[in-house]
Amino acid sequence: MPIVVDTSPCSLRLLRYGAGDLKIMDLTQAIEELLLPKLELEKLPGTVALHATCSTRRMNLEEPLRRIAEACAEKVEVPPDIQCCGFAGDKGFVMPEINESALRNLAAALPENCREGFSSSRTCEIGVSHHAGRPYRSIAYLVARAAHAAAAVCGDNSVFTESGASWHVFLP
Repeated sequence: MPIVVDTSPCSLRLLRYGAGDLKIMDLTQAIEELLLPKLELEKLPGTVALHATCSTRRMNLEEPLRRIAEACAEKVEVPPDIQCCGFAGDKGFVMPEINESALRNLAAALPENCREGFSSSRTCEIGVSHHAGRPYRSIAYLVARAAHAAAAVCGDNSVFTESGASWHVFLP
């Protein structure tokens, strides 16, 4: 049974330095391989932004992340000049100028009709949200919303339900 890690920098670190015999899966990989084949999704209207973290790129999960977003939203915007958010794990909290410099062109690169974004690292999402002027959340939220929009019931009786601000997947 895989251990799914929902923050790409942590996934990368575990895979490189400490997984041992454990089967570690980044959230992006788990969504693409384990959930998408079992879900009915309804593409959400409008445009969403996507930020692939440095760790996502290092694990070669940038295209799977894009495929997930494209399965869930009518249009996905990836600003071409934004490669790294500059948050560098938690350094963005104490050295915000790195994040500010890396994302100085982000807000202008996003179309006006793009109201939200998605990624795979909470700290990156904090920095990107601040500089984009739009909220960024985990890609899991986009998948959950698209599945909920389709009133998804998976082939194995798994369902998405909303509990407060969290989405949970119940697998038998």
